[in-house]
Amino acid sequence: MQKEVLLKVDELRTEFFSSKKSSVTAVDKVSFDIYKGEILGLVGESGCGKSVTSLSIMRLLKDTPGKVTHGHAILDGMDRISDSVSLACSVIGFVLMLAALWVQFGPKDKDFGKRP
Repeated sequence: MQKEVLLKVDELRTEFFSSKKSSVTAVDKVSFDIYKGEILGLVGESGCGKSVTSLSIMRLLKDTPGKVTHGHAILDGMDRISDSVSLACSVIGFVLMLAALWVQFGPKDKDFGKRP
């Protein structure tokens, strides 16, 4: 039986621009799938792009010099990067730092993470 892909991130690249000709690549060629019933944890060193990846997918970089310059994030058949429809944070969320507290105090409900 094939699992249902809920979110497909493909070749995501996010850059921060200091001028029209100068930029720093914060996220480059990030790809992953999240299947129904799964939870994904992004783990890495400080400054490696975990938060920028999440913010890019949720399109929360609009008031920053950051811009997604390549890639796709497909959710419910729509590309949340290039389409004009923004991604509601009620559908995708992320926890910054202190993930150990999430494990200890997070939801205990067996239906957590299932969409209505």
